[in-house]
Amino acid sequence: MTHPVAALRAIGGVALAAVLASAASGVETLGPVSWRRVELGASKLLLSATTSLSVQRLPAERAGALLRRVPEGTPVPVPGPEVIALTTDTALPFGRHEVTTVLLDPASGAVLQGDKLVTGRKPYQKVFRYTREGFFFWRAAPASPGEEESSPEGWSKRRARLVRAVAPLPAGAVVTDSYALLYLVSAAGLNRQGSAFTAFILADDQPVELRFEAGGLVQQDADYQERRAGDSRRRRGPVLLRTVVVKARALSGQPGGGDVDLGFLGMRGGVRILVEAGTGLPVQVVGRTDAVGELTVNLQAVEWGVPVLAGHPAR
Repeated sequence: MTHPVAALRAIGGVALAAVLASAASGVETLGPVSWRRVELGASKLLLSATTSLSVQRLPAERAGALLRRVPEGTPVPVPGPEVIALTTDTALPFGRHEVTTVLLDPASGAVLQGDKLVTGRKPYQKVFRYTREGFFFWRAAPASPGEEESSPEGWSKRRARLVRAVAPLPAGAVVTDSYALLYLVSAAGLNRQGSAFTAFILADDQPVELRFEAGGLVQQDADYQERRAGDSRRRRGPVLLRTVVVKARALSGQPGGGDVDLGFLGMRGGVRILVEAGTGLPVQVVGRTDAVGELTVNLQAVEWGVPVLAGHPAR
């Protein structure tokens, strides 16, 4: 990693402190999502992957117990009485398995902490506790083949440090996490015509702008399972969908914004998401990966948290 000069690092840290302070106060931007869990899958070139995203609302006391204490920096505080916990569970090719849990402010989407555990080939765990300056992270991995059989607590190859942002963010910006993309598409109401949403992520020490923009409507066949209150039905046939485009742009002026890891099945840079026009349910994601090029990921199942809106019953 190329380290910036001390002056630029200081400017970025001061600006980010103000931004995260305003984000933590809870700007009323997002609403509740109608789904509790979605399951998606993709296959290409004899390779396949599946992923699920679950949404849970945690009381502040429970969320606070999950947050790590940082030895350096000022941690972003719990913003209110509840915190959103997003858990992504992904089965990747070649036996790799990844589970990531992200804690967010439900009002703004601001991130408090991310915890990522990869098992299988080259296992490791990373925890990111977001701070006024950027984030403090811990990384653990097995130091020998014998350690791979133990839990992350038994892994002895460790490092930890505070990462500071290298460029200032706009006033009032929200720093979120790349693993929250599908949740943010629904929570920001991007199934509505003309809607847009802007958030920022930290790719290492580079702030990156994520711009979500709702486009036109398309009708496309879908095939997925709907679950609700013990009932399960198959929905097949044409569905009215809204196109949402997500674009990444690095704020530092350095190249690499288009190559940002978006935390979704290895996709990098921008993605196109099709959401159900009535509910905001993500039905399809199309993006580019280093491994297989363009990849299309389709919804396989949804568990609804509330009744589906009128006019969009299960079929």
